Amino acid sequence: MCVSSFRRSRCPSQFAPTVQQRPKYAALFGHPHQGYQHDFPTRVDEFTRRARLSECSLDLALRHTLLPFYLPLRSEAESEAAVLALAIPQPGVLKFRLGILTSLFRANHPLKACPHCIAAEFRSHGTGCWHVEHQLTGVWFCRQHGVVLKTSRLKSSGVARFGWLLPTSDHLDDIAAPTEQTMTNDVLSRFADLDSRWASQPFKTYLPADRLAHIYHGALGPRDWQLSLSSRGMWSIAPDFCAAVAPLRQVPELSALLATAQRASALLDRCIRRPRGGTHPLNHLAIIYWLFSSWDAFSNRHLTESAPVPAAAALEVQALQVPFDSRPAALSKLLAQGHSITAAARQVGVDSQIVADASGAETTRKNP
Repeated sequence: MCVSSFRRSRCPSQFAPTVQQRPKYAALFGHPHQGYQHDFPTRVDEFTRRARLSECSLDLALRHTLLPFYLPLRSEAESEAAVLALAIPQPGVLKFRLGILTSLFRANHPLKACPHCIAAEFRSHGTGCWHVEHQLTGVWFCRQHGVVLKTSRLKSSGVARFGWLLPTSDHLDDIAAPTEQTMTNDVLSRFADLDSRWASQPFKTYLPADRLAHIYHGALGPRDWQLSLSSRGMWSIAPDFCAAVAPLRQVPELSALLATAQRASALLDRCIRRPRGGTHPLNHLAIIYWLFSSWDAFSNRHLTESAPVPAAAALEVQALQVPFDSRPAALSKLLAQGHSITAAARQVGVDSQIVADASGAETTRKNP
């Protein structure tokens, strides 16, 4: 279950308000406007202290939030900074730092639940709860019951954006119906397994871009495509990649997966021929889904192969690295100094609503 359900389960009658009632976040988080986020809750250190939990903020961040899904592509220092951003008692810009807001995939994480899980939990505990595995970006299948997950319309519609919710069947909707029969349960189940295994890797597991490029390049060899480190080589394999991920694109959250050979070629060029950071985890999971039959097949190659990326690609890596973006650090500094979100965003040239969504706060109009 995610952080939101974890904290409510201690006293459901007190901390599970109606849709119209905003919870008093200050009681547990020491702040009137932080604590409602179900994906990246802030002030986790303050919450552990006030709730008198035996778990530390690191345990909560890794077991009850969506942060582990985004960490394998981050260095040890970046992973530690991300955990700290959840723990410290000040607004952060974590989604901005993780590249979520600048990717083609949507930045919000819809609350999802399995109707069979809810029914079983109501029978045994009198209430349902949210499961972390179901909330992972790209997971739309309950592997325990073999059914497609549903989404909470109260969060997605904004009716209860700042509320604490428990899952009930009366506010859950089906995802958009697939337009083709190719989106089978097997497709969603296999991708959910890859997704969950990716997010369950030990803390500070780092999969650098050049390492992943070497693994992908090795997996392509046996396919007899005569792959070369050239743009023509990427074009030759792009149609096969598009066809493999096409069933996944019918899920709204995964609709940004590559649909055309031109875009697919550009992604493969960035991930295989000239590897660089800043790529959303879903893009890498799509490539793993395409090239490997299972997570174990990918993991075995990752553990056994240690050769560097091909020299021709390695020579181009440095020149193609994404430039360092100083805006997240500048935003954090201004917010820590007491500037409003609107004023801080204006100074660094970022849309204030993006900063508000990332920090879990509300925009204000006061001057610095």
